[in-house]
Amino acid sequence: MISELDDVRRRLTAVEEETASLREWRQQAQHVTDLFGTLDKELADLRVAAGQQRNVLNAIGMTHAEHHTQFLRQADILGGLVLEVGGVRRTQAEHGQMLKEHKQMLSEQGRMLREVLDRLPA
Repeated sequence: MISELDDVRRRLTAVEEETASLREWRQQAQHVTDLFGTLDKELADLRVAAGQQRNVLNAIGMTHAEHHTQFLRQADILGGLVLEVGGVRRTQAEHGQMLKEHKQMLSEQGRMLREVLDRLPA
């Protein structure tokens, strides 16, 4: 009878230890479940943040493309202005040369008139 009682005590102790172990496993399983829940929430937050960043990057890319297009237009306009200014400078140089030639011609005509006037009786 004592041996049966000892046997029952050993079995009861084993059951109690197993129950305690199961409780500990259940707590760990709940902790893991909580961690997975937190991980799921953080992943969802990261997905939202990544989507927002993607939207910002798309907007930046579109803005960059618009700026690039505007820059190209302005470069074309500036190139046209440079050509026009070059043409104006050439025209000014030609006009300057023509004025110089006219001045020389007028000087020559003035000299000739002076000679004619000097020959006239006073």
